[in-house]
Amino acid sequence: MLNWMTFKEAKESLLLLLPEELAAGEQVSLGDGYELKVASTFLEPTYARQVFPCFDEPHLKAEFTVSASVALDLVCISNMPIDREKTLSESKKLVVFQKSPPMSTYLVGLVAGPFSRVASTQSRIPLSILYPIACEVQDTEFALDVASRGFQLFEELFDFPYPLPKLDLVTVPALSVAGMEGIITDTVLHELAHMWFGNLVTMKDWEGLWLKEGLATLMSTFACAKIFQNWYPWNLFVAKHLQRALDLNALHTSRPLESIVQDSTSAKQMYDQISYDKAACVFKMILDELGEEMFLEGLGIYLHRHKFGIAESEDLWRAWEDCAGAEVVKKMRVWTRAAGFPVLEVTEQLDGDGGLATFHFRQQRFLASGLVDECSPDEQIYPLRIAIRTIDKVKEVEMNDREMVVQAGPTSLLKVNTNHGGFFRTSYSPKSLQNIIAAASGGQLNFKDCIGLTCDLGALVAAGIKPTSDLLDLCFGLLNSGSFYVWETINDHLRIIRTVWKFHGDKLTESLNKAMLKITGRKARELGWEDWDHDGPLSITSRTWKVSLFLGAGLAGDETTIAESQRLFERHMSSDKNAIPAFLRGAVLCVVAAHGGPEELQNLVKIWEDSMYSDVAVLQCLGLVNSAELVREVIDLNLNTHVKIQHWPVSLSFLSLTSHGAITLWKWAEMNWDKIEEKAPVNILGKIVSIILVGLHTEKQEAEVREFFAARDTTKYRLALEEGLERMRNRKRWAERDLQNVTAWLEKHGYL
Repeated sequence: MLNWMTFKEAKESLLLLLPEELAAGEQVSLGDGYELKVASTFLEPTYARQVFPCFDEPHLKAEFTVSASVALDLVCISNMPIDREKTLSESKKLVVFQKSPPMSTYLVGLVAGPFSRVASTQSRIPLSILYPIACEVQDTEFALDVASRGFQLFEELFDFPYPLPKLDLVTVPALSVAGMEGIITDTVLHELAHMWFGNLVTMKDWEGLWLKEGLATLMSTFACAKIFQNWYPWNLFVAKHLQRALDLNALHTSRPLESIVQDSTSAKQMYDQISYDKAACVFKMILDELGEEMFLEGLGIYLHRHKFGIAESEDLWRAWEDCAGAEVVKKMRVWTRAAGFPVLEVTEQLDGDGGLATFHFRQQRFLASGLVDECSPDEQIYPLRIAIRTIDKVKEVEMNDREMVVQAGPTSLLKVNTNHGGFFRTSYSPKSLQNIIAAASGGQLNFKDCIGLTCDLGALVAAGIKPTSDLLDLCFGLLNSGSFYVWETINDHLRIIRTVWKFHGDKLTESLNKAMLKITGRKARELGWEDWDHDGPLSITSRTWKVSLFLGAGLAGDETTIAESQRLFERHMSSDKNAIPAFLRGAVLCVVAAHGGPEELQNLVKIWEDSMYSDVAVLQCLGLVNSAELVREVIDLNLNTHVKIQHWPVSLSFLSLTSHGAITLWKWAEMNWDKIEEKAPVNILGKIVSIILVGLHTEKQEAEVREFFAARDTTKYRLALEEGLERMRNRKRWAERDLQNVTAWLEKHGYL
């Protein structure tokens, strides 16, 4: 609430007197108590039929003339520029837009609301970002800069000018994301890429959704690497996009890229890591094989051939074949029509003198369950391009058979699938693995290789191919890494290990926390918690690194971190709003929630309410409360307060990390499932199912889940349910199989 304000006309400034001081870097929204609403279409994939009569399929393109009657004081925009406006009354106007070129029904856009506009002066056509009055102007200006630079870059890369007379990017409050430079950049560049892939050239049907989403995902990273070279986005690509795709595609229940879509419900379930991340990884393999020049030339041919029309995957493959002369169609049919991917087993063969002579490679499909029978002759063989790093060079080999032999040469093998451009896991012999761990510990591997090695080993451990102790050894071997993404990968895997054994008693959990503290606690204290120059080239990842370590140490029970969090929180609640550094705010609140009681929960809820129910970071941290009673209070917020439906997955996500949180969440879901189904749309419902099941994995819990959903129509969330059940079984097997191994490792290193 404002105490006082005045407008100084001569200086064109507004002076505000606030009831309390704002912390440096803190984001706030000011309002006058009057609620403003925004109207926006959201027609993808199959909602256009609910707005106007149409043949609502992607391949049935048409020209659209859009008109709307809106309030006089509202800004109204659509795909095309305004053709004319007409006043209808004292309060209404009619806005008529120019006729569009041929486009699919899901692309029709209409937005009306109290928007402000910032326009680029650098782009070839009018390019603007529209934002509601309460939006952060600073974030908007950054987004406009990214959009302007991305727009110019894409026109150059694709050798195809943006085909419409203007481009508006609109921030819709209910759909907006918190203001972080990395998230803004990825979102803006992804949506910009869709102007060419999806809008200009559209997939024939929803079975080809992956074509547009995969290309937009890849080109977002590609463009970011050109615009912000110091951000190292390809490291993030390996750590996030590649791992999410491999993780999901390793399930029995996973699907191929080209999947049959029978109805609108099936279409809505296609928006998963397969369509986005696996597709991007498949395109990345083509980029690596053809090289940047031929890859982009092929995209240009594809766009020119099919502009304002439809295309299928074969059209794209042939465009690359025509420009590069490479065999693309045959290889890509395997990667798009077959589910899964292989694990490449690497073993050494010695010569007669005991020296290293050759390496033997063997591929078979990798499954997260580890339950893969001996390969039969007719089982799928994946075409692989394998980059092999030795001490002094990198060489590439093609593998199109079940097995192959590679000469070792004068220097020993150091790393297979270097830079992790290939879509497969690698399993080394015990001797090779120890050598590679030593190489990683000694700084001989680049960051992408350290990330990929850790993730490959983590997947093999979870599947029962390698013991958990190997993964723990690698994590400790990478203690001296200087990469945020490497540390984040280590944190993720240690967190997974802790959650797998969370139902095996407090003693084991405390021992695993001690092991985590050996890594996160020391590094957190080494980096410190103070912020630094925001304008430095590495400030974004560096601050994120600090937050991650602070949070990891606090959740693992580091007394110094907990005490500091509680001290900062108490000062914050005592009206010292500068007490918590803005960049650490979310981490501090999480640590307070995890180690606090009813009073701390009440204060955290008040912070969320005072933010006008918009601070999702506070909502998320509430899931870390440390008792079943407090968990029930947190869960009830979703059904009984103003938590927006799209925020439910965020507010529930941390509950699965603890045993009491996971169990209480499941019991709540059983009691309230009818209400949840009634309120949540299809895309949110699947996420809620996944969040509930990711926290469970005992035999009793699996039986309860199966019995509960057996009596229900699960059509809307079938894929999420099947995937969740499979993951539950895999975690149960892992926990039972490696309990003794983990216990022995903890005892050996003095943590148990």
